[in-house]
Amino acid sequence: IALRTLVWSKRELHDYSEWSSRYKMATASPTEVQKLKAGHANEITRLQAEIECECTLLGATAIEDKLQDGVPEVLRDLRTAGVKIWMLTGDKVGTAKNIAAACNILPVDANVLELTCEKHPVLAELSTAELIKVQAKLEDARQVSPQ
Repeated sequence: IALRTLVWSKRELHDYSEWSSRYKMATASPTEVQKLKAGHANEITRLQAEIECECTLLGATAIEDKLQDGVPEVLRDLRTAGVKIWMLTGDKVGTAKNIAAACNILPVDANVLELTCEKHPVLAELSTAELIKVQAKLEDARQVSPQ
């Protein structure tokens, strides 16, 4: 089950101005932003962790992100009609996989190759046309050697 969560808390901040100044510097640093995007240790994440500790929990919610009724069937019908289905999302990879499985875009037991800009920064430099060419080559390779 994929849940959308929201947690809120409070903490008295005596030195917020000083922390905010350091945070603004870190988020303005291309080096720190690149480290963050690559998943490496960085000042941005460290400063976030610094301010998000020793808080008093005020509340939390968890809401299941359900599909609208009929989505899997509509996608099946479109696929049957020859329409290629793509899923474009800003969600985290795990959330995207859960949604894709729920609407039958991605079988639960599928062998998934994750290509993300975080893992492969060169992808961020490719144009849409170049990505479509790569996709076509992958589809051709799959047809030559099916699983």
